[in-house]
Amino acid sequence: MISNLPQPIIEIILCLLPTKEAVRTSILSREWKYHWTTIPKLAFIEDAVKASRDDDGLKERLSIEKLNQVISMHQGPIHEFSLSMHAKDPPCVEFDHIMDNFLSRNNNTLTKLTLDMCYGRYCPLPESLFSLHQLTHLYLYCCRLDVQPTFNGFGSLTYLYMGNVIISKRMLILFLSSCPLLTIVTLNANVGSLPTAGDFTLIELFGCLPVIENLSICLRMMTDFAQGRVPNKLPIALVHLKCLCIRDACAPNQGDRIPCLLFLMRSCPNLEKLKLKIYHSLRFRSWTNHSDMWFAHLNELEIEFWARRHFMMNLLPHMLAKSPVLKMVKILLRYKVSKDEESDMVRRYSAYAHASPVVEITVESGVGFKFDRF
Repeated sequence: MISNLPQPIIEIILCLLPTKEAVRTSILSREWKYHWTTIPKLAFIEDAVKASRDDDGLKERLSIEKLNQVISMHQGPIHEFSLSMHAKDPPCVEFDHIMDNFLSRNNNTLTKLTLDMCYGRYCPLPESLFSLHQLTHLYLYCCRLDVQPTFNGFGSLTYLYMGNVIISKRMLILFLSSCPLLTIVTLNANVGSLPTAGDFTLIELFGCLPVIENLSICLRMMTDFAQGRVPNKLPIALVHLKCLCIRDACAPNQGDRIPCLLFLMRSCPNLEKLKLKIYHSLRFRSWTNHSDMWFAHLNELEIEFWARRHFMMNLLPHMLAKSPVLKMVKILLRYKVSKDEESDMVRRYSAYAHASPVVEITVESGVGFKFDRF
């Protein structure tokens, strides 16, 4: 029965499997032996870190050999490719050669690419990456991005994830400005560790995202661009931005954190969902200079705290007073408090004057740690 399934059904089944399992289906029957070689989606997940310390890199070498074998045997066009490889040491030259050739061969067919390269140090991406002009989705984690001078942009790219990526400010501006259709973006780029010729500002950074709808960004990166010069708001607002997540992850310029936060919040007039992940104490000593802030479309606010000392007593009253259609406020505490304390916090925050008659406030403490790569 399984050998008589229609080809489209077989392809759907194989695409739902990890590539390693899809290849193993070749033993099911003679008819299934080469079905996997034409599927348009390949996904490799290898964790060589779990190998024993005395294997002398054996597991990593075997992983690279398997990757090369599968890529070499594949015959059809590849539309989606995902590689997650974690190891103690950087990849060998052979691996770089395999990836460079693979991307070059599929530069007219690849639309979705995921490269999760977690090694002992940041590894530069192959130059052939910049020839993938059909890309719509690009996910990069733990790598170094050196934009090539010949890069003509990703004209179809709508989704970009940069997690723990090393890139200079100039290269980041060049990259983003060459992707005019970006609507969903996560930026956690380390722009402070590489020298940059020229001075680049927050206005230039966000000017590269004219049609952004969903943005996650780290305050650390914003403070690197600000360098003590934070404007009140963008000259051209991010009018398409509906969902915003701002994360306070080890911002080096402590004095710029709150101005950067307020700058971005002011620049999103049509914001519907705001999520703040606060890892350190932020103090809002005075809101007298922020009467211009108004959240006309905000209906969901989520604030997550890691530290016990936080800025809730200063921030939340003003958010409630400035959000006329707010429906839900969710407060997540990493540390644990009793149920009575949670209820007391809800009563206290609900007593604040609020512009929305239907807002509901919830507090949840002891939120379990979830590995968040951003």
